[in-house]
Amino acid sequence: MASLARFLFAICLIAVAFHKTMVRADPPAVSDKAPAMDWGIPAVHTAAQLAGPPPGISGSDWAHYPSDIREQLKFPDYRHHIVAVDQFGSARLPVVTVTGHDAGGNPDGWSVSLPPLITEDTQHHVYRFKDADGNPRYALRKQFIEYLEDQPNTTDGFGEKRGTNAIGLFENYRRLLKAGAVNHVVIFIHGGLVSINDGAATACALTHAMLADKAYPIFICWSSNLLDTYQEHLFSVREGIRSKEFAPATAPLQFLADVGGAATRAPLAMVKLFRNDIYHLDPTAFSRASQAQLREDDLKKAEDSPGLTPSELPLKLSGGLRGYDMTTDTQRTGDFASWLFWLGAKVATTPIIDTLGSPSWFNMVRRTRVMFERESTFVNEEVNKEMLQRAYDRGRENAADLKDQIGLRWESRQGALRIFFDSAQNELQWGPPGSPTPQPQISLIGHSMGAIIAGEILTRYNGIRFDNIVFMAAASTVNDFKIKVVPYLQNHALTRFYNLCLDPGNETGEREPFNYAEVAPRGSLLVWIDSLFDSPDAEDDRTMGRWENAVLGMDWLPSNANGDRITIKAFGRNRTLQLSDTGPVPITGVPYPYDDHPQVGRKFLEPAKHGMFTQYGNGVHPSFPFWRPYYWTAEPIPPGLTSATIIWPPLDTTPGHRSL
Repeated sequence: MASLARFLFAICLIAVAFHKTMVRADPPAVSDKAPAMDWGIPAVHTAAQLAGPPPGISGSDWAHYPSDIREQLKFPDYRHHIVAVDQFGSARLPVVTVTGHDAGGNPDGWSVSLPPLITEDTQHHVYRFKDADGNPRYALRKQFIEYLEDQPNTTDGFGEKRGTNAIGLFENYRRLLKAGAVNHVVIFIHGGLVSINDGAATACALTHAMLADKAYPIFICWSSNLLDTYQEHLFSVREGIRSKEFAPATAPLQFLADVGGAATRAPLAMVKLFRNDIYHLDPTAFSRASQAQLREDDLKKAEDSPGLTPSELPLKLSGGLRGYDMTTDTQRTGDFASWLFWLGAKVATTPIIDTLGSPSWFNMVRRTRVMFERESTFVNEEVNKEMLQRAYDRGRENAADLKDQIGLRWESRQGALRIFFDSAQNELQWGPPGSPTPQPQISLIGHSMGAIIAGEILTRYNGIRFDNIVFMAAASTVNDFKIKVVPYLQNHALTRFYNLCLDPGNETGEREPFNYAEVAPRGSLLVWIDSLFDSPDAEDDRTMGRWENAVLGMDWLPSNANGDRITIKAFGRNRTLQLSDTGPVPITGVPYPYDDHPQVGRKFLEPAKHGMFTQYGNGVHPSFPFWRPYYWTAEPIPPGLTSATIIWPPLDTTPGHRSL
């Protein structure tokens, strides 16, 4: 026992020594010159390069756009579409390199680096400037504010003249909106297990597709990859806050606790996951599945009732057109044989997944929160004391000095997403010329853990009217929906909410990371969260993205937040085109077409795995334009709504006459 204690003590000392060698000297706390946002020299393309429109934009529209608009549509500055937030809740600067082009010369490959913005480190970078009356003031977060709000040839809030290239995210949006090149906004938040660099590179590819649909895309990219979050848990964070000394010193003990905890939980964890496997094979053996089916039948009967108008329904339900699951007995037998063959591998990997996955999950949840409010260590205490003392020296009634001191603390603590949405609340409130609405249609889309972040946005920014809120395979809980989304819907009568799920058979039977080699327990990430990573305290603490959880969680909704404004939709499983025609069928008759001429008997290409909801790109098969409304809409798809529809018509608010 004494030998083990000495060994652990030695490891702790080594960890502390290693950590100290990695800490750089702190830069000066205060300086008189704040570095401005460096936009660089803008890329200018030739008339020949801008002559033809990029894929998806019509020639007639292209002919009416001036050259600067053409430039931003065909060769966009991707910084105008990406808000990158690191593990500290600070903004990063996306530096994008185009690594490939298609046959038409359009960008078709990207790599992204994300250097820090110096002024985000408010503990060490506070800047002095003088106001119009010559009084000293302090400024923070200058570069990120310029990144968002820069306008050319203007004087910014710090008294500095901005150049002709100073075009921030919102200024670029206004220019495209005014030119008629965009008519709605899509804000997309990716989920967990994604590196911030990969998320930004994916955003570059999606930017072109969304701009072709006249959508102005804004991508919230954040650091959520597995190894990075576990490393932070192990070496940097204790009890919810970062610790420069204590966390590295106790890293060996934390690792032992992770491994030991996973080992003791292993028998129960394996039983839980085996229970999921049995559920996958025969859901009818479980009362929860029966309850979900009963609730689904109730809701469908209400929808078919001639006595209820669409606005009087509890909600719209779409269960992947039940009965279209064409899984054969042969497939089921092969499925069971594969499970049995790989049983030993699953038993071996379960403790490993628990060791890495559980703490990483909780640390990812922590990161969804620091995106809005950073830690108090970002406050420069020395400057804070100096400002407070100056306010008292000049008299307690000196409100300007006291406001500066309060502002220093608040602006230091603000996460990058808070700064972004504080600006967005004002910048997205107006629409294109001639529009009858005060703002363009805005869709907020969150995939997996992105739905957790979307819920925080709805809670904090009631002043932004989102027309469409879309949760795809949401890792947020049913309770989150009730306390964050429902109040928002009550305050915004024109907002629609969509909750997209996998078919329960695909949810419980998902194989990762390989389709055939079952080296990990079956089940989607949401199954692992409910059964392994998290410990739901009550039924509503289970994930909203699973069909049964969502259906059973909708027993009651307030009258001003129900009806056809809420859609719970599950995609199908192994569905084939069951049309009576032979040969090619019209594309408008197929909600998720295989290609331009789908054949009877072919499978629907629809999400069958947790990560497929947002799958899109050149050479990516299948690809889903997940920002289009037909993707979210309950089946059967209403007449007039096709896969090419890019924007919803407004809700008809006449009682009993809501369309679509």
